[in-house]
Amino acid sequence: MEIKLGDILIKKSLITRDQLRDVLIAQQGGDENLGLKRGEKLGRVLLAKGHIAPMELVRILCEQKGNIDFLLIGRYLVEPMLVASIAERVAERFNILPLVSMDKDTIIVASNMVIPADEHNEMENIIRKKIEVVIVDDKNFSDNIKLCYSTFKKRGVGSVRIGEILVRDKYLSYEELEAALRESAKTQRLLGKVLIENGKVNKEDFFQILSTQRKLPLVSAYDILPILDKNLVKSIPKAFFLRNLTVPYLKEGNKLYTVTAEPAVDLDEFRKAMKCKEVDIKLATYSDIEMILRTIYDDTEMHVIEERKVKEDELKDAPIEDELSPITAEDIGTLSEKLQKISNHLLWEAIKMRASDIHIENYEKNTAVRFRIDGTLYDIKHLQINRNNAGGIVNVIKVQSNLDISERRLPQGGRFRKKTMDGGIYDFRVQSQPTLHGENLVLRVLNQTSAFLALDEIGFSSDVKVKYEKLIKNPSGLILITGPTGSGKTTTLYSTLSILSKGLGKKVVTIEDPVEYSLERVQQSQVKDDIGYTFAQAVRAFLRQDPDIMLIGEIRDHETAIEAMRASQTGHLVFSTLHTNNTIESVQRLIDLDINPSTLASELLLIISQRLAKKICPDCKKEYRPSKELLDSFYPYGVPSGLVFYQGAGCKDCGFTGYKGRIAIMEFWFIDTESKRLIIEKADFNEMLASSLKSGMVPIIKDALMKVEAGIIPLDEIPNIVPYFQIINWKD
Repeated sequence: MEIKLGDILIKKSLITRDQLRDVLIAQQGGDENLGLKRGEKLGRVLLAKGHIAPMELVRILCEQKGNIDFLLIGRYLVEPMLVASIAERVAERFNILPLVSMDKDTIIVASNMVIPADEHNEMENIIRKKIEVVIVDDKNFSDNIKLCYSTFKKRGVGSVRIGEILVRDKYLSYEELEAALRESAKTQRLLGKVLIENGKVNKEDFFQILSTQRKLPLVSAYDILPILDKNLVKSIPKAFFLRNLTVPYLKEGNKLYTVTAEPAVDLDEFRKAMKCKEVDIKLATYSDIEMILRTIYDDTEMHVIEERKVKEDELKDAPIEDELSPITAEDIGTLSEKLQKISNHLLWEAIKMRASDIHIENYEKNTAVRFRIDGTLYDIKHLQINRNNAGGIVNVIKVQSNLDISERRLPQGGRFRKKTMDGGIYDFRVQSQPTLHGENLVLRVLNQTSAFLALDEIGFSSDVKVKYEKLIKNPSGLILITGPTGSGKTTTLYSTLSILSKGLGKKVVTIEDPVEYSLERVQQSQVKDDIGYTFAQAVRAFLRQDPDIMLIGEIRDHETAIEAMRASQTGHLVFSTLHTNNTIESVQRLIDLDINPSTLASELLLIISQRLAKKICPDCKKEYRPSKELLDSFYPYGVPSGLVFYQGAGCKDCGFTGYKGRIAIMEFWFIDTESKRLIIEKADFNEMLASSLKSGMVPIIKDALMKVEAGIIPLDEIPNIVPYFQIINWKD
């Protein structure tokens, strides 16, 4: 029996009993002032009275219907069957977004403008239902209509996702879901694991909702263990079940009974592996799956979705390779067989720990493994390699990278790609370097499946973001990003290009060294100096490809600088990078590369200088008092009253470092008329700096302090990223 709408609203404390009484009176007698007739639907009266927000009413109607399958389009809840019954051309013509059916004769639609009475009547005649329109404040409303229908076409009627249900039913906010999805993509963990481990959703609530969504019974390990047939799976490698998060527990004839924490498991793979025709699936939590597997394999140290840690004796038993002896094809096979597991475990640990680089360093008595995490190198003690096995592990990685393992006297560079068990794709860029005690390796870890950060997540302030988004719509001009290696220049550029490439009306091309990430709808090319394919040559070639927007990886020499200017002058928007300490020095660098100041002034739109600062871990954030010396350096006139400083105490989630992730500290020099005049006149550094500050430029040190005061980074991080001369000359 359907629960009455008013009862649900009262139960959820969305309206008071007095408000419900007021609504019922208006429903029975009408209200001319609000345009309500007698017998109006309760939902319409609620909206007219202003007792409930439109999306809140839609959410409650979804719950009243007992149907979990409602799409979340942006912030709108949409009933798929209703979308299916209204043609896209009708929705676009009347500028409406179908939301939900109030009953078989009445529907609710959204619009961001008032629909005239004659159009409203025409719309009802076409759709053949009574239509209630709710007005929403949405500048991107037409885009949401297109998104709704494109999503519907891709996903079909029965297509609700677990994250959408959690947002719709108020377990999460839309922002929390977006953050969890980004973390899931970056860390290659399942969305459920991210939400549960971050404390955003209770484990029982998550799996109960997943059970309803997937229409699978939810069971516990204690339901399965009494009927568990251990011998059923002992012939199959444990990794198979870890990868699928699914365990068979009973077989009767050709029917296999399984329990899973991942309902999207490939049943065909199980049928083939277990030689059965029919598979019954029940749902269980991650911890219940772990308990069942521990019982089967008598393994008290096993962790779900993590590879088993390599034991020290396995490292010792690996073959000792003479680093001066030639390597044969037979040796390569032996290396792959015996040391591949150690190598893969090393890579997997780096992914789990969010490392950007892996360093394998050989010394006289030991081999060190170090990970660069959030910009800092850490010794990873539990992964230290036995010195006698280092050569073999280096050779395994060189073989994967298509490097010559017989060549140990010269540096080499290569790459390989790995796919994780949950579908993540990682590129590993490998560089070998001969040293006194053997070959050292550095592996750059690049997550190819992570989403590019939004500009505000990178470190753009809200006012600068607005100006920047307008500026990058220019048809031509030059935008430069400066900073040392590892300062996040590529991330900023890729995030910008991902915004620009979304429109179908622009062609975007890049020339890079190297191409780090693949961008959709962007034509990317890599420099090959050994065959003469340089930045400058690539730019000249790309100009014949009719581009609108061009990224030149770096301006290193006069020839590249000239071609960048020519590309800008001929009607292209050009992005590039320089290695300078700040925005003002970039002008002098380009003049030193023999660029005419008048040409430079006419083409420059913006110069950005940036560094990367470590963010305080939100899970162990605490107040602290920086040293007096540090406070005097940055607050020479005294610390503002009420200002609180924070740092990370260190916890399991951040690896006990106190930091988690990084954010850009940025300086934006928007080139105005006065700046152009000073560039043409070759004004000195101080004159240009004074002018840019007067026109509103926020120096990089001030941006850093603003992020300190917002509790994003600790004060003692600034000396690690801001040049010393800027600190000693700082005066607010």
